[in-house]
Amino acid sequence: MSKPSSAESAPARAPTAEDVADFLDRHPGFLADRPELLSWLTPPAQDAGDNVVDMKNFMIERQGREIERLKASQGELIATARGNISSQSRIHAAVLDLIGARSFEQLAETVTTDLALRLDVDVVSLCVECDRGSFPAASRSNIQGLPPGTIDALLGEDLDALLRPEADADPLVFGAAAGLVNSDALLRLTVGTSAPPAMLALGSREIGRFEPGHGTELLGFLAGVLECTIRSWLDLPD
Repeated sequence: MSKPSSAESAPARAPTAEDVADFLDRHPGFLADRPELLSWLTPPAQDAGDNVVDMKNFMIERQGREIERLKASQGELIATARGNISSQSRIHAAVLDLIGARSFEQLAETVTTDLALRLDVDVVSLCVECDRGSFPAASRSNIQGLPPGTIDALLGEDLDALLRPEADADPLVFGAAAGLVNSDALLRLTVGTSAPPAMLALGSREIGRFEPGHGTELLGFLAGVLECTIRSWLDLPD
């Protein structure tokens, strides 16, 4: 059996200051490619006389602060992206539930029960400005009937979505669950030219759950799918 060479048996030694200097001499662009390392270094102070500021240390400190700011900003972007992906997954699952309904009655029940779980909210209401008696009997308990003009009064005539971080929930919209709602999202549903005004309302007990600055594209997509499925089951024209 051969003996290990001296190079193999010798313990690895820590690099010396000369080793580091030699490495940097052979790789002059190393710190330019890894600027975050500058924040770990302590440069020598230079005594340039009374009332003279050491600008080099000032610039390095400022660069270190900028690197930390960029890291924090990057972390916020990653968190936002993950939140968007989660929201997208929830909306996609909710849409599949709507498409999978086998009747209008099942669709109405899916909206008011399953969607709350899918979207992680406390209550979901399907509201229509008409007498609930005009809908199939089995679905009437899942529809909130509203007096004419209620939806325009809540959303305004030109607004299709309203997100309220702090909401004084109306029992007309959320029924007996209105007391749970502290933040809500109201989405106009345009089912067809011959259909009465309708609205999808999402309510959460968490204050600030829905904010006006949040994008409404995903919620708008959900509302659009619901419009199409209602129109299909009730055989309504576009």
